[in-house]
Amino acid sequence: MKPVASVASVARVAGAGGLLLWVPLLAALVFSWTRLIAESDDVPDDADYLAAKDVLQAGSQDGGSNGPFDRNRDALVILPPWSLRPLTVLGDFAPISGDDIADRPLHRWARLWAIVEADADDERAALIARRGPPSFSKKVGRVVVERWDLPPPSVSYDLAARLADARVSVVQDAKADVVGQELVCDRAVQRGDVIGWSCPKDGLRVTREHLLVSENGDYAVWAAPPAPGSRWQISWPSVPVGSAVVVTAGFTRDGAAHAAAPVRLRLLIDGELAGTIVKKPAFLFATDVIDTARFKGKTASVTFAIDSDDNSGAQFAFDATVLR
Repeated sequence: MKPVASVASVARVAGAGGLLLWVPLLAALVFSWTRLIAESDDVPDDADYLAAKDVLQAGSQDGGSNGPFDRNRDALVILPPWSLRPLTVLGDFAPISGDDIADRPLHRWARLWAIVEADADDERAALIARRGPPSFSKKVGRVVVERWDLPPPSVSYDLAARLADARVSVVQDAKADVVGQELVCDRAVQRGDVIGWSCPKDGLRVTREHLLVSENGDYAVWAAPPAPGSRWQISWPSVPVGSAVVVTAGFTRDGAAHAAAPVRLRLLIDGELAGTIVKKPAFLFATDVIDTARFKGKTASVTFAIDSDDNSGAQFAFDATVLR
Protein backbone atom coordinates (compact mmCIF):
# COMPACT_ATOMS: atom_id res chain seq x y z
CA MET A 1 0.00 0.00 0.00
CA LYS A 2 1.28 3.47 -1.03
CA PRO A 3 1.71 5.93 1.80
CA VAL A 4 -0.94 8.63 2.01
CA ALA A 5 0.45 12.22 2.09
CA SER A 6 -0.48 14.21 5.14
CA VAL A 7 -2.71 17.24 4.93
CA ALA A 8 0.20 19.39 6.11
CA SER A 9 2.52 18.13 3.36
CA VAL A 10 -0.15 18.76 0.70
CA ALA A 11 -0.65 22.31 2.02
CA ARG A 12 3.11 22.93 1.89
CA VAL A 13 3.28 21.79 -1.76
CA ALA A 14 0.22 23.81 -2.71
CA GLY A 15 1.63 26.89 -1.01
CA ALA A 16 4.92 26.55 -2.84
CA GLY A 17 3.12 26.11 -6.16
CA GLY A 18 0.89 29.09 -5.48
CA LEU A 19 3.91 31.24 -4.77
CA LEU A 20 5.50 30.12 -8.03
CA LEU A 21 2.33 31.13 -9.88
CA TRP A 22 2.55 34.62 -8.38
CA VAL A 23 6.18 35.18 -9.45
CA PRO A 24 5.43 36.13 -13.13
CA LEU A 25 2.62 38.44 -12.04
CA LEU A 26 4.81 40.19 -9.47
CA ALA A 27 7.56 40.59 -12.07
CA ALA A 28 5.07 42.13 -14.52
CA LEU A 29 3.82 44.53 -11.88
CA VAL A 30 7.35 45.63 -11.00
CA PHE A 31 8.13 46.16 -14.71
CA SER A 32 4.93 48.17 -15.22
CA TRP A 33 5.57 50.40 -12.23
CA THR A 34 9.18 50.97 -13.31
CA ARG A 35 8.05 51.89 -16.83
CA LEU A 36 5.31 54.16 -15.50
CA ILE A 37 7.76 56.02 -13.27
CA ALA A 38 10.20 56.38 -16.18
CA GLU A 39 7.52 57.59 -18.60
CA SER A 40 6.13 60.05 -16.08
CA ASP A 41 9.31 62.05 -16.62
CA ASP A 42 8.26 62.48 -20.29
CA VAL A 43 4.73 63.76 -19.60
CA PRO A 44 4.59 67.54 -20.16
CA ASP A 45 2.74 69.87 -17.81
CA ASP A 46 1.39 73.40 -18.18
CA ALA A 47 4.81 74.90 -17.47
CA ASP A 48 6.20 73.12 -20.54
CA TYR A 49 3.37 74.38 -22.74
CA LEU A 50 3.77 77.92 -21.41
CA ALA A 51 7.46 77.76 -22.26
CA ALA A 52 6.55 76.51 -25.74
CA LYS A 53 4.10 79.39 -26.10
CA ASP A 54 6.90 81.81 -25.30
CA VAL A 55 8.99 80.28 -28.09
CA LEU A 56 6.12 80.60 -30.56
CA GLN A 57 5.66 84.24 -29.65
CA ALA A 58 9.38 85.00 -29.86
CA GLY A 59 10.37 82.86 -32.84
CA SER A 60 14.13 82.54 -33.14
CA GLN A 61 14.41 86.32 -32.76
CA ASP A 62 16.22 86.60 -36.07
CA GLY A 63 13.36 88.29 -37.92
CA GLY A 64 12.41 87.36 -41.48
CA SER A 65 11.21 83.80 -41.89
CA ASN A 66 12.46 83.07 -38.39
CA GLY A 67 10.09 85.53 -36.75
CA PRO A 68 7.33 84.70 -34.26
CA PHE A 69 4.18 82.73 -34.97
CA ASP A 70 1.88 84.73 -37.27
CA ARG A 71 -1.80 83.72 -37.17
CA ASN A 72 -2.33 85.15 -40.65
CA ARG A 73 0.14 82.87 -42.38
CA ASP A 74 1.22 80.12 -39.95
CA ALA A 75 -0.37 76.90 -38.74
CA LEU A 76 0.26 75.13 -35.45
CA VAL A 77 -0.07 71.39 -34.95
CA ILE A 78 0.19 69.35 -31.76
CA LEU A 79 1.84 65.93 -31.99
CA PRO A 80 0.71 63.32 -31.22
CA PRO A 81 -2.72 64.39 -32.51
CA TRP A 82 -4.61 62.90 -29.58
CA SER A 83 -2.85 65.07 -27.01
CA LEU A 84 -5.48 67.48 -25.68
CA ARG A 85 -3.86 69.05 -22.65
CA PRO A 86 -1.82 71.59 -24.70
CA LEU A 87 -5.11 73.16 -25.83
CA THR A 88 -5.62 74.63 -22.36
CA VAL A 89 -2.54 76.80 -22.96
CA LEU A 90 -2.27 76.97 -26.76
CA GLY A 91 -5.94 76.96 -27.78
CA ASP A 92 -5.82 80.63 -28.79
CA PHE A 93 -3.34 79.67 -31.54
CA ALA A 94 -6.17 77.64 -33.19
CA PRO A 95 -4.13 74.45 -33.78
CA ILE A 96 -5.06 72.44 -36.86
CA SER A 97 -5.63 68.69 -36.65
CA GLY A 98 -2.50 66.58 -36.57
CA ASP A 99 -4.24 63.58 -38.15
CA ASP A 100 -2.28 62.54 -41.27
CA ILE A 101 -0.38 65.82 -41.02
CA ALA A 102 2.31 64.60 -43.42
CA ASP A 103 -0.25 64.11 -46.20
CA ARG A 104 -2.75 66.90 -45.66
CA PRO A 105 -2.70 69.99 -47.92
CA LEU A 106 -0.83 72.88 -46.31
CA HIS A 107 -1.14 75.40 -49.15
CA ARG A 108 -2.99 77.90 -46.91
CA TRP A 109 0.14 78.56 -44.84
CA ALA A 110 3.72 79.75 -45.18
CA ARG A 111 5.02 77.87 -42.12
CA LEU A 112 4.00 74.90 -40.02
CA TRP A 113 4.87 74.98 -36.33
CA ALA A 114 4.67 71.84 -34.21
CA ILE A 115 4.58 71.13 -30.49
CA VAL A 116 6.15 67.68 -30.34
CA GLU A 117 5.72 65.44 -27.31
CA ALA A 118 7.50 62.20 -26.44
CA ASP A 119 4.92 59.87 -28.05
CA ALA A 120 4.98 61.58 -31.47
CA ASP A 121 7.81 59.62 -33.12
CA ASP A 122 5.67 58.16 -35.91
CA GLU A 123 3.96 61.44 -36.85
CA ARG A 124 7.20 63.40 -36.75
CA ALA A 125 9.03 60.80 -38.85
CA ALA A 126 6.27 60.89 -41.49
CA LEU A 127 6.38 64.70 -41.55
CA ILE A 128 10.15 64.70 -42.03
CA ALA A 129 9.88 62.08 -44.77
CA ARG A 130 7.41 64.33 -46.62
CA ARG A 131 8.69 67.84 -45.81
CA GLY A 132 12.33 67.30 -44.86
CA PRO A 133 13.91 68.21 -41.51
CA PRO A 134 12.50 71.21 -39.62
CA SER A 135 14.02 74.63 -40.22
CA PHE A 136 13.89 75.39 -36.51
CA SER A 137 13.89 73.14 -33.45
CA LYS A 138 14.12 74.00 -29.77
CA LYS A 139 13.56 71.78 -26.76
CA VAL A 140 11.75 73.45 -23.88
CA GLY A 141 11.13 71.27 -20.86
CA ARG A 142 9.48 68.05 -22.01
CA VAL A 143 8.33 69.26 -25.44
CA VAL A 144 10.09 70.35 -28.61
CA VAL A 145 8.98 73.35 -30.68
CA GLU A 146 9.72 72.86 -34.38
CA ARG A 147 9.00 74.78 -37.57
CA TRP A 148 8.80 73.77 -41.21
CA ASP A 149 9.07 76.47 -43.86
CA LEU A 150 6.56 75.71 -46.62
CA PRO A 151 6.23 76.91 -50.21
CA PRO A 152 4.55 80.34 -50.40
CA PRO A 153 0.79 80.18 -49.73
CA SER A 154 -1.08 79.58 -52.98
CA VAL A 155 -4.73 80.04 -51.98
CA SER A 156 -6.60 82.77 -53.85
CA TYR A 157 -9.98 82.03 -52.23
CA ASP A 158 -10.80 79.86 -49.22
CA LEU A 159 -14.21 78.38 -50.02
CA ALA A 160 -14.69 76.65 -46.67
CA ALA A 161 -13.63 79.63 -44.57
CA ARG A 162 -15.86 81.95 -46.62
CA LEU A 163 -18.99 79.83 -46.39
CA ALA A 164 -20.84 82.90 -45.06
CA ASP A 165 -20.43 84.43 -48.54
CA ALA A 166 -22.10 81.50 -50.28
CA ARG A 167 -25.67 81.13 -51.49
CA VAL A 168 -27.02 77.77 -50.32
CA SER A 169 -30.11 76.02 -51.65
CA VAL A 170 -31.70 72.64 -52.24
CA VAL A 171 -32.65 71.98 -55.86
CA GLN A 172 -35.28 69.34 -56.56
CA ASP A 173 -33.37 67.69 -59.36
CA ALA A 174 -30.11 65.81 -59.05
CA LYS A 175 -28.81 66.55 -62.54
CA ALA A 176 -26.04 69.12 -62.44
CA ASP A 177 -27.16 70.82 -65.68
CA VAL A 178 -30.87 71.10 -64.86
CA VAL A 179 -32.36 73.79 -62.66
CA GLY A 180 -35.49 72.56 -60.92
CA GLN A 181 -37.55 73.77 -57.99
CA GLU A 182 -35.29 75.53 -55.51
CA LEU A 183 -35.49 75.94 -51.74
CA VAL A 184 -33.17 78.73 -50.60
CA CYS A 185 -31.51 78.11 -47.23
CA ASP A 186 -31.04 81.67 -46.05
CA ARG A 187 -31.06 81.34 -42.26
CA ALA A 188 -27.58 82.38 -41.19
CA VAL A 189 -25.96 80.17 -38.54
CA GLN A 190 -23.31 81.64 -36.27
CA ARG A 191 -22.95 79.69 -33.05
CA GLY A 192 -19.50 79.92 -31.50
CA ASP A 193 -17.10 78.69 -34.16
CA VAL A 194 -19.95 77.14 -36.19
CA ILE A 195 -20.90 79.21 -39.24
CA GLY A 196 -23.12 78.54 -42.25
CA TRP A 197 -26.70 78.30 -43.42
CA SER A 198 -29.83 76.34 -42.53
CA CYS A 199 -33.07 75.75 -44.43
CA PRO A 200 -36.49 77.02 -43.29
CA LYS A 201 -37.74 73.43 -43.08
CA ASP A 202 -36.52 69.81 -42.95
CA GLY A 203 -33.67 70.71 -40.57
CA LEU A 204 -31.15 70.75 -43.42
CA ARG A 205 -27.97 72.76 -42.98
CA VAL A 206 -24.59 73.49 -44.48
CA THR A 207 -22.22 74.57 -41.70
CA ARG A 208 -18.49 74.74 -41.09
CA GLU A 209 -17.73 73.10 -37.75
CA HIS A 210 -15.47 70.65 -35.95
CA LEU A 211 -16.41 67.17 -37.17
CA LEU A 212 -15.11 63.65 -36.62
CA VAL A 213 -13.86 63.25 -40.19
CA SER A 214 -10.55 61.86 -38.89
CA GLU A 215 -9.43 60.07 -35.75
CA ASN A 216 -9.30 63.24 -33.68
CA GLY A 217 -11.55 65.48 -35.79
CA ASP A 218 -11.03 68.56 -37.93
CA TYR A 219 -12.89 71.60 -39.22
CA ALA A 220 -14.96 70.87 -42.31
CA VAL A 221 -18.20 71.89 -44.00
CA TRP A 222 -21.10 69.62 -43.06
CA ALA A 223 -23.08 68.93 -46.25
CA ALA A 224 -25.03 65.70 -45.71
CA PRO A 225 -26.94 65.39 -49.01
CA PRO A 226 -30.71 65.93 -49.16
CA ALA A 227 -33.20 63.23 -50.23
CA PRO A 228 -32.61 61.39 -53.53
CA GLY A 229 -33.79 63.48 -56.45
CA SER A 230 -32.49 66.63 -54.78
CA ARG A 231 -29.06 68.21 -54.46
CA TRP A 232 -27.25 70.83 -52.47
CA GLN A 233 -26.26 73.83 -54.54
CA ILE A 234 -23.59 75.86 -52.73
CA SER A 235 -22.49 78.86 -54.79
CA TRP A 236 -19.86 81.51 -54.14
CA PRO A 237 -20.76 84.37 -56.49
CA SER A 238 -17.46 86.15 -57.30
CA VAL A 239 -14.39 83.95 -57.05
CA PRO A 240 -11.02 84.63 -58.71
CA VAL A 241 -10.52 81.30 -60.46
CA GLY A 242 -7.01 79.96 -60.61
CA SER A 243 -5.24 76.79 -61.66
CA ALA A 244 -7.09 74.30 -59.46
CA VAL A 245 -9.67 73.70 -56.77
CA VAL A 246 -8.48 71.47 -53.92
CA VAL A 247 -11.27 69.46 -52.27
CA THR A 248 -10.75 67.29 -49.22
CA ALA A 249 -13.94 65.33 -48.59
CA GLY A 250 -15.42 62.23 -47.03
CA PHE A 251 -17.69 60.84 -44.35
CA THR A 252 -17.67 61.20 -40.59
CA ARG A 253 -16.89 58.07 -38.61
CA ASP A 254 -20.60 57.40 -38.10
CA GLY A 255 -21.35 58.17 -41.74
CA ALA A 256 -18.67 55.76 -42.91
CA ALA A 257 -20.33 53.02 -40.87
CA HIS A 258 -23.92 53.72 -41.90
CA ALA A 259 -24.00 55.49 -45.29
CA ALA A 260 -25.99 53.52 -47.89
CA ALA A 261 -24.48 54.97 -51.07
CA PRO A 262 -21.64 57.15 -52.42
CA VAL A 263 -21.91 60.93 -52.47
CA ARG A 264 -21.20 62.93 -55.63
CA LEU A 265 -19.68 66.41 -55.58
CA ARG A 266 -19.72 68.30 -58.88
CA LEU A 267 -17.77 71.50 -59.38
CA LEU A 268 -19.34 74.04 -61.74
CA ILE A 269 -17.76 77.33 -62.82
CA ASP A 270 -20.26 79.80 -64.24
CA GLY A 271 -22.56 76.82 -64.68
CA GLU A 272 -20.03 74.76 -66.65
CA LEU A 273 -19.01 71.40 -65.23
CA ALA A 274 -15.33 71.48 -64.28
CA GLY A 275 -15.04 68.14 -62.49
CA THR A 276 -16.76 65.46 -60.43
CA ILE A 277 -15.65 63.73 -57.25
CA VAL A 278 -17.35 60.55 -56.01
CA LYS A 279 -16.80 59.45 -52.41
CA LYS A 280 -17.75 55.93 -51.37
CA PRO A 281 -18.64 55.31 -47.72
CA ALA A 282 -15.31 55.07 -45.88
CA PHE A 283 -13.63 56.72 -42.92
CA LEU A 284 -11.14 58.55 -45.13
CA PHE A 285 -11.04 62.33 -45.46
CA ALA A 286 -9.04 62.36 -48.69
CA THR A 287 -7.94 65.09 -51.06
CA ASP A 288 -8.71 65.55 -54.77
CA VAL A 289 -7.43 68.30 -57.04
CA ILE A 290 -9.69 69.50 -59.87
CA ASP A 291 -7.86 71.20 -62.72
CA THR A 292 -9.44 74.58 -63.53
CA ALA A 293 -6.66 75.98 -65.75
CA ARG A 294 -9.10 76.62 -68.62
CA PHE A 295 -11.01 79.04 -66.38
CA LYS A 296 -7.94 80.73 -64.90
CA GLY A 297 -8.11 84.50 -64.73
CA LYS A 298 -11.90 84.68 -64.62
CA THR A 299 -13.93 86.02 -61.75
CA ALA A 300 -16.78 83.58 -61.76
CA SER A 301 -19.48 81.83 -59.78
CA VAL A 302 -18.09 78.64 -58.23
CA THR A 303 -20.72 76.05 -57.30
CA PHE A 304 -20.65 72.71 -55.53
CA ALA A 305 -23.58 70.45 -56.44
CA ILE A 306 -23.78 67.59 -53.91
CA ASP A 307 -26.16 64.63 -54.08
CA SER A 308 -26.54 60.90 -53.45
CA ASP A 309 -28.78 58.11 -54.77
CA ASP A 310 -29.52 57.20 -51.14
CA ASN A 311 -28.82 59.73 -48.42
CA SER A 312 -29.45 57.35 -45.50
CA GLY A 313 -26.69 57.85 -42.96
CA ALA A 314 -24.71 60.00 -45.40
CA GLN A 315 -22.87 62.24 -42.93
CA PHE A 316 -20.70 63.92 -45.52
CA ALA A 317 -18.33 66.91 -45.24
CA PHE A 318 -15.73 68.77 -47.26
CA ASP A 319 -12.97 71.36 -47.09
CA ALA A 320 -12.08 73.35 -50.22
CA THR A 321 -9.83 76.10 -51.52
CA VAL A 322 -9.11 77.74 -54.87
CA LEU A 323 -5.44 77.84 -55.89
CA ARG A 324 -3.85 80.65 -57.87
